[in-house]
Amino acid sequence: MVQILAQYGPLYGYHRSYPAFDDAIRDGVHILSLSLGAQSPQGDYFSDAISVGSFHAASRGVLVVASAGNEGRPGSATNLAPWILTAAASSTDRDFTSDIILGNGAKITGESLSLSGMNASTRIIPASEAFAGYFTPYQSSYCLESSLNKTNTTGKVLVCRHVESSTESKVAKSKVVKEAGGVGMILIVETDQDVATPFVIPSAIVGKKTGERILSYLKTTREPMSRIFRAKTVLGARLAPRVAAFSSKGPNALNPEILKVIFSLICK
Repeated sequence: MVQILAQYGPLYGYHRSYPAFDDAIRDGVHILSLSLGAQSPQGDYFSDAISVGSFHAASRGVLVVASAGNEGRPGSATNLAPWILTAAASSTDRDFTSDIILGNGAKITGESLSLSGMNASTRIIPASEAFAGYFTPYQSSYCLESSLNKTNTTGKVLVCRHVESSTESKVAKSKVVKEAGGVGMILIVETDQDVATPFVIPSAIVGKKTGERILSYLKTTREPMSRIFRAKTVLGARLAPRVAAFSSKGPNALNPEILKVIFSLICK
């Protein structure tokens, strides 16, 4: 029988995961699957909770499979111990896209899992123009909570920004826009992560270059308009599987002399 660490981990958390390993071993599991780990760079094996706990499991014949992480950079992989089977995130052969039509007729493709689309074009503004209260236009451009003025936002599509290194949720930004009365959002992400998001209003993610193109249209047009369509699936968009852009990657930062295979799993 196969069981996973998800049954044990929530009781303890990462830094107190030793009891979780002990409980799982005591229950006689055959495989432990860990979707958690330290931030890069990982500490040495003797101070890393996952490394120590998985060693005890492996010494008792339990296979430990752990995630490499989601930091995207070469050398950022964690869960590096030789006795751990490390899994990277992989892609599929399809894209989840949402078309954006600007008032000048330009068609732009963004990434999205939004189930709803807009029925007609409406005004589009940069979020920085809807700043509220003590927030600066720069702060409001990131669509932070309570940073948008409802008077300027209601009925409009907002162009927001997002920094991948931040802990802010992309979905949360769409909620902020919705609560301020916005009907759509275009989210400019600094790095291309190839990750679609299930937003709460018609929304789409675009890269930095595409985002600057949209902002340029807003600056040079008196009454800019836009329409965001419902997300769709595009099959055969690329060869797959491949390591996802956001997945942490090798080589082993602790022991580069050890060749450790980091693989990806496709589950059905």
